Amino acid sequence: MRLGHNVVDFNDGVLASELLWTGEHIMKFLSALFGVVLVSMLSVGSASSGTVTVEITGNGSGTLDGSGFAGVPFDIFLVGPDSNSNVVNLTTANVSIGGSPNTFSNPMRIGLNFGPDFAFFGYQAGGANLLELLFSPSDFTALTSSNSFTGAPTGFNIAFTDVPTSGGLLSFTDLSDLILSASSTGNETPLPAALPLFATGLGALGLLGWRRKRKAQATA
Repeated sequence: MRLGHNVVDFNDGVLASELLWTGEHIMKFLSALFGVVLVSMLSVGSASSGTVTVEITGNGSGTLDGSGFAGVPFDIFLVGPDSNSNVVNLTTANVSIGGSPNTFSNPMRIGLNFGPDFAFFGYQAGGANLLELLFSPSDFTALTSSNSFTGAPTGFNIAFTDVPTSGGLLSFTDLSDLILSASSTGNETPLPAALPLFATGLGALGLLGWRRKRKAQATA
């Protein structure tokens, strides 16, 4: 048998275990490899890669930086990580009044409340919700169970007074024609690239175990 440039004659008393990896060596190697692969898989599975985007639009009346407005279109645009929780701490919280963009100055949050059922918007620090949107039972179920939703609330509760924004203090005294749009993307855990290698290694371990069992039976 030729291995590279060395000719090996097994009849000369050279053992195969001196030239090739034994089953024990392979088992140790695969065990170490599986440890690395398993850590990689668990890290991918525990990462949060999803994003929640919520947009609340309608017409509103109130004041911004001391100036009043009535029946003006507004747009509240919110983005945060999808942590599979009923409350999302936002990384982006913007509000546009009559086409003029502003950013909320304080950390904000959105969430879902069950019993009574409503969506809410407020400060991460807590306190009374600035806005609560009530939905029909079917719409609330769709909002809580799907990755995409657009619907009109059946009612609302508002305590939106002197909320700090980049354009000054914002207060809403009345809202109409409300629409909430929500979507959640990227929250499915991708298949780790190491998974096929992991499966192959399991097969190799099974084969080694089967060969060892046969060898033990043959020498018994």
